[in-house]
Amino acid sequence: MPHWHHCAIARSTTHQTQKDGRTVLDVYPRSLAPQDTLGGHLEFALKYDGVSLGILAAIFAQVKQDDVVAYIRSKPLGK
Repeated sequence: MPHWHHCAIARSTTHQTQKDGRTVLDVYPRSLAPQDTLGGHLEFALKYDGVSLGILAAIFAQVKQDDVVAYIRSKPLGK
C-alpha cells in the first residue's frame, strides 16, 4: 500500500500543501529540513509525514538496531 502523504523541502520560507486525489504533498521550508542521518529523517517523518507502520517496519528491518538505539539515547528529552 503506497503512503498517502509525501514531503519535500523547498527554498521558500512558507509551507505549501498540494492535494491530488488520494495523495497529499506538503512542501516545507528549508528551515525544517531534516539532518541527513537516519535519526534526522525518522524524526522528520514522525513529526510531519504521518506514521505508516508498514514503512517503519521495512526501515527497521534494514537498519542496525544499535543505530536506532544510539539516536534515541541522544534525545533523552524528546517526545
